[in-house]
Amino acid sequence: MTILTSSTTVKGRLLEAAGGFGLCVQSEVRPYSYVSVEGAVTGVRPADQDTDTRPLARRYLGETGGDDYTDNVRQGPNLMVYSMRPERWYTVDYSKIDLPGVT
Repeated sequence: MTILTSSTTVKGRLLEAAGGFGLCVQSEVRPYSYVSVEGAVTGVRPADQDTDTRPLARRYLGETGGDDYTDNVRQGPNLMVYSMRPERWYTVDYSKIDLPGVT
């Protein structure tokens, strides 16, 4: 798992200090479900525009929008890729549990 952020932001400084991070993805639609993961930072490297930034921009903005964004927004020199190997997973999916009154 990876996170892209500047090493000079609060998030970047906290990642450096803590040496690990957690992520959570949840559904706000009933029945509620989530997955969270925690682990130690296993690597830090400078972000590359074509292998890190462009694919992420394309994912959210489409190919043309992602390319326009990547080509026109300056990538700062402190943009880093923080990698993490998951050590702990937690998950709940209430659609798998038969609870009266929960749909």
